[in-house]
Amino acid sequence: MSRARVEFYATPGEQRAWLSERIRCEELWCYARIVGSDPILFDDPAMLEALPFSEPRGVVDLTLGNPKVAAAPVWRTSGSGKRDIDFVRSLGIQFIPSLELNDDALLQGSMAIAAPADYQAAALERKPLENWFARETRSFRKSWAKANVTCRSREGEITAFPKIIVTRGAVQWRLSGRRLKQFPDAPFEFDVQLTGDGD
Repeated sequence: MSRARVEFYATPGEQRAWLSERIRCEELWCYARIVGSDPILFDDPAMLEALPFSEPRGVVDLTLGNPKVAAAPVWRTSGSGKRDIDFVRSLGIQFIPSLELNDDALLQGSMAIAAPADYQAAALERKPLENWFARETRSFRKSWAKANVTCRSREGEITAFPKIIVTRGAVQWRLSGRRLKQFPDAPFEFDVQLTGDGD
């Protein structure tokens, strides 16, 4: 079985609001890695306002932890000698934000936990983490718009990606003429197809 992963498009404001609510209500610990810096603890939801949700110097990723699953992060030294979070042993959720690119495009974000084999190798119980991850993804889906992410091939065929979460704000972003991209140099752009009232 592969790692559990949820992909999404969301505006910076929506992501900050969701992260702030989850950190406050669940009393989570949260570390952010920003380009050129070591992981920074964000233990106050108000600090999230300072997080840069834009390319090219934005947040690389955040590690969310639940004290009921793991009391504190486990640290390791990377190959380059830098201090970093041991993601697997910390039993955390990786949150890669959907970043703004030049105020013209939103890049795809994701939430994920590692594959079962990684936790087995570390002699760790994955089930409490799986249950918590499911709760967090259900919470995030509350901002899900009634829309599908779609992509048009070179041949003109349209493919829908119903498992990708697109928030209400991201739908409005796309309907305003701005773009949705998987990553900065991606050759294709995504669109949204409303499936309900679009709210």
